[in-house]
Amino acid sequence: LLNLADQRLYRTVRWSRALPDFAQLDTDDQILLLQNCWADLLCLDCCWRSLPTPTEIRLTSSKCINLEAARELGAEEIVERMLQLTQYLTQLQLDVVEYACLKVIVLMQPDLKNLKASAHVRTFQETVRRLLADYISTSSSGVRDKFSRLLSRIPELQVTSQTARLMLVDLDLSAYLSSNSLLMELLRSDIQRYSPGVGSSEEPIITSSSGNTVPSSNTKDITTDALSDSSVRKTSDASNEPKAEELNNFPNPAMETDEATRNLAQNPTPQSDESQLLNNVAEVVDTEAQNDDT
Repeated sequence: LLNLADQRLYRTVRWSRALPDFAQLDTDDQILLLQNCWADLLCLDCCWRSLPTPTEIRLTSSKCINLEAARELGAEEIVERMLQLTQYLTQLQLDVVEYACLKVIVLMQPDLKNLKASAHVRTFQETVRRLLADYISTSSSGVRDKFSRLLSRIPELQVTSQTARLMLVDLDLSAYLSSNSLLMELLRSDIQRYSPGVGSSEEPIITSSSGNTVPSSNTKDITTDALSDSSVRKTSDASNEPKAEELNNFPNPAMETDEATRNLAQNPTPQSDESQLLNNVAEVVDTEAQNDDT
């Protein structure tokens, strides 16, 4: 499960880089945004996959976990929260466009301390919020107050992911994850965040809009590598990882089936029509799902 989560993190990075407005950001800003919400995005991804299976969380197309299995792993509270969120999203008849917009809204948080392009991030988030509201108002789902009810689930999502992060930082995962895996580096940063008196002296501190703090130096190097890597990690063995100079030569399998979206990711155009932006955001998510067999 941990290695699966690590693979998901690289897919999350790849998805974010396919968003033109995210790809235009300074690398430090990209890292900061991803550090803030990586667990939120992983939880939301699982809930989206689980819409057809209301009694279990679908981790992949072939792997699921129910409350009984979660209880054995000590993750009952987390899975129970995710099931409740999934059931709520099912009631709201969440579709792929709305899911894509929620992901962008969760990712693009403009109030993070040390965020250089906060105005740009705010503008993009507000644009996606407006697009989501317009899309819902013209859709035929007939769900009352759907826009506000969807946004009201974001705090619940954040509480769920926070619970998962707190559980993981209390565990010794060195036997299961490579020391230089992206998940391990992010968890080291969480240990700094949640453990009083650890790393509180020299390291620069990032404060999120929720008031949490995290040293910015811990995950910067490996997250920078991840932002350069368009491939999916097939293994946690460091000896099999691509070298830095090889990264740009790797294909992006989730983008290969959609020429228009791939071109948009490589040649972002901030002047894109808003309706086209909405389509592109949804296409990236939908293409990821179609190509995800892990």
